[in-house]
Amino acid sequence: PVTASSNPGSGAIEVSTTEEFLAALANCEAGATIRLADGTYEIGAVELEKAVTIEGSGSTVITVKPETNRNNTGERFGFFFKKAIDGDVTFRNLTINGSGNNLALLWICNTDPAGVSVNVENCTLKNVGSATYNHAISYEYASGASKYYFDLTVSGCSITANSYGIGSGLDNGNPDVSGSTIAVSNTTFNNEQGSGSIYCIHAPKALAALTVTGCSFNTVTSGGIKYIFNGDNQNAVS
Repeated sequence: PVTASSNPGSGAIEVSTTEEFLAALANCEAGATIRLADGTYEIGAVELEKAVTIEGSGSTVITVKPETNRNNTGERFGFFFKKAIDGDVTFRNLTINGSGNNLALLWICNTDPAGVSVNVENCTLKNVGSATYNHAISYEYASGASKYYFDLTVSGCSITANSYGIGSGLDNGNPDVSGSTIAVSNTTFNNEQGSGSIYCIHAPKALAALTVTGCSFNTVTSGGIKYIFNGDNQNAVS
């Protein structure tokens, strides 16, 4: 069996291989911290269902190469959240690297009113695929969804995506996000080729709160922030 070592001094589960990392995610208690040693970890689609902190060393790379074909569209994702979680899920001091064919490195699609809280701290998210509506962090439409509930906090990060940085953009029935919040601070967005670094379009109701402070938007083709919650009136802020 694959095992990971526990660090008594920090309470963290220390891992150094992909197998150890996935085993730790599956077997750890809620609220655990999993600490990844320097190196590259390759994952497919991984659903997170409990509170956990995934922490790197600053030289830790998670490469997302999923096999899941979401909604039979050929669009793919890495870490995803379909259920409410009691407590926070935190990504810290990581590079999360796409394989060039990802819909999202992180996909938040919880429909339970109990909600899910996702924190992304001091991370680099990059190499998201070039297809339309790819995002580094997405709350895109999922088949059958009507309303999403989440709180997303992004701080001290660097996000480079060929399409969009953080957002939702499909016009085929995006969920109501009025029960959700997004806060982004001290984050740099680079080389966007889509319509915005922070993007909300075609949702029937607006986010409960969107807060953006101390961010930089570089090489963005159309708006640093694009917020079109009703699909009719377009508001872009750069």
